[in-house]
Amino acid sequence: MAFILKSNKVVIDLNNDYKYLTALGPTTKDIYDYVNELKIKDYLITQNEFDSLNSYVSSLKEIGAWNSFVEFLPLFGNNVNAQMVKLKYINNKNGVSVNNFNNANVDNGKGLIWNEHTRYESPCIDLGFTQNDVFNLKGFGSVIHSKYKSPGVHNYSSFFGAGVSYPDSIFLHSANINGTNIGSKLLQRASTGATNLAIANTIFSIQKWTTNKSLYEDKVYVDGISVINNNVTTTLSLTGVHNNTSFYLGATNVDIVSPNFNTEYSFYGGIRFFALHDASMSFTMQEEITNLTNSFILQSGKTFI
Repeated sequence: MAFILKSNKVVIDLNNDYKYLTALGPTTKDIYDYVNELKIKDYLITQNEFDSLNSYVSSLKEIGAWNSFVEFLPLFGNNVNAQMVKLKYINNKNGVSVNNFNNANVDNGKGLIWNEHTRYESPCIDLGFTQNDVFNLKGFGSVIHSKYKSPGVHNYSSFFGAGVSYPDSIFLHSANINGTNIGSKLLQRASTGATNLAIANTIFSIQKWTTNKSLYEDKVYVDGISVINNNVTTTLSLTGVHNNTSFYLGATNVDIVSPNFNTEYSFYGGIRFFALHDASMSFTMQEEITNLTNSFILQSGKTFI
């Protein structure tokens, strides 16, 4: 057993996790590998970012949520290659730039930004996993911290997902909450043009289904407040037109016949944090995870201005 000074407090390292040494201090193997990957991408993580990440991951482990995370992009770095590095991943440790997604989409090293709403060939990140990968998880959800810009004349703007045949898909679903469509299964964020959406939100979502693809839990929380709370028995399928396309961050498709179907609608706003979790995650953890994520955003200097 060891005592480790981490994020300005002493913690007991019961499992001897903090045995990997960096120039900024001891850490776990997953963070150690992430920091080294950032170096390869020409970014040296700051002490403040390192401490906040150590604290966040440690806290997730303490509440039993860390193992449920399957994709995690802390979104640190001053260039797009660093921003696309994942701390946890299903298939690939780096996202891939699509449609000229570049340094113009980096928001002062704090996260990602889309400064305009685009349709067709929208700049985005290929996350490197598909609908079939998600189905195998038997449950799916995300934790997102973002700030949305009202698209004005545009009435649809997608945040994240991969489309199949519309509307018969677990990845195309939304509910209108105070003028905002917050999609649970797709985790898309859309607007009818309301101007009151330009605030930062932490969104927690969870959906679970049985082995025979019968959906039985469908919940979404925005800043800890429940906006979707369904227990349903819908049978999910990938029937009809199905391309098993990759999931994209910053764009998705809702129209299979568009010229570039897998990157049709872009997000319009900023993203500071992005993580996906599997079926082992309990929705009862959402309040703790939301609070921890908000603390991480504050401590790491990622707060929206």
